[in-house]
Amino acid sequence: MSNVSCHGIEHLDSSVAECVTHVPGLFCYPCPRTAPTGRLTPRWSRRHRPDAGVPRLIANVRPNPQPMRKLPNHLAEWLALGYSKKMASAEFLAPPPAEFIRVYHFTSSQHGQAAVRLKRLKVARFGDANDPFELLALNRHDRAIRHLAAQLRDDYNDKKGLLCFTRNWASPLLWSHYGDRHKGVCLGFDVRRSLVSEIDYADKPLRRRLPDDPETSAIDDGLLDLLARTKSHHWKYEEELRLFIELASAVTVSPLFFRPFDEELMLREVILGHRCDLDLQTVRTGVGETVPNAVAFKARLAFRSFEVRLNGKTRPDVSNGSA
Repeated sequence: MSNVSCHGIEHLDSSVAECVTHVPGLFCYPCPRTAPTGRLTPRWSRRHRPDAGVPRLIANVRPNPQPMRKLPNHLAEWLALGYSKKMASAEFLAPPPAEFIRVYHFTSSQHGQAAVRLKRLKVARFGDANDPFELLALNRHDRAIRHLAAQLRDDYNDKKGLLCFTRNWASPLLWSHYGDRHKGVCLGFDVRRSLVSEIDYADKPLRRRLPDDPETSAIDDGLLDLLARTKSHHWKYEEELRLFIELASAVTVSPLFFRPFDEELMLREVILGHRCDLDLQTVRTGVGETVPNAVAFKARLAFRSFEVRLNGKTRPDVSNGSA
């Protein structure tokens, strides 16, 4: 039987197998979508697929004369400091010093622009929080305890507020709930670790032995701190971190309170949601004028996972040591 040549392959019969040489992005000679099995010419090499006995034919194509530049990835540095392997900014930014922690605050584009321009964050109040169980994490089966919890919440709300952060900006759920359905922004801060409190997510309310006729004075500081850090497990997806603020020390613009940026609350990233209509160059100019060490870029939806990632076309230039 005479030799037949097809797809750069010589073989002695006409049997064919499914062609698996068409790899997106690789140059392939014009050919039909099937390739015969048989003896291979030097142009091709054979590799067996682990999931089947069919040989796979791989082209030994010429190397790209202009190979893609390898971009820096700082994931190992973030992991060494205890961050998640899914830390979105690790792809292109170095982590903060060990005594600080990088945290993220979602908001609308309007409030985000104001925060950057005025270099301050609005302090949230416990009475206005999304979670109706804020400061109500005690088991309130008794009427007296219910009265105590309500009084305690009112007293605490009059004295303290909070800044709410999360550990990463890759969650599409957080963008939807707090980032104006991906039309808002996310602000990344370096906050001194000693000032940040982690949230304890509980399956059930806390049970504590209290006096038969308890007063707010029966709640010691340790229990009060625990109540301010305890939330239902339903909120666990937020991975929340809190910075508690004494309202007496906050900047007041009645009836609102603000926490100014300083050496313990340093803006490092301004991330535009993938639906945000702000002009990135305008945002970068504003950020550069007010917080020169911060970077601004745009997010996009990931192609291979249900996460939010850096839009590579807006990758910030960090060669000057920004962020």
